[in-house]
Amino acid sequence: PMLEKDPYYRRHVIDCLPNAWMIDGVLVTAAERQQVTKFFKNSEILERPVRHKLKPIAKSKFVPTHIKSLNKQAVLGSNAKQLLSRFALNERHTLRTDYRRIAFIAEMYENDVSLQRSYWSLM
Repeated sequence: PMLEKDPYYRRHVIDCLPNAWMIDGVLVTAAERQQVTKFFKNSEILERPVRHKLKPIAKSKFVPTHIKSLNKQAVLGSNAKQLLSRFALNERHTLRTDYRRIAFIAEMYENDVSLQRSYWSLM
């Protein structure tokens, strides 16, 4: 069966991708991560437990491919460089992290809107 049709799709993806900020355009919060952990733990004692459908990626060792090759003269945009300088890959997910991420996303959108306004004012 396709994972997208699974009623626990989001929980499986969050479980497998510990560093994901958003899934399907929705922010993944520290509270949601805790709920997913609790969900799978509680499911183990049920008559029909929900199994992990995706092979878990080592939570402390997962590094996206484009990050692995940063030392090999990777070409990153200014937004990516700013993101990497503000958020460590192994940073613990907390409510404070959620606030920082939301503030960062808001700042990026604000910059984009400002840039678009200046572009359209020139036309």
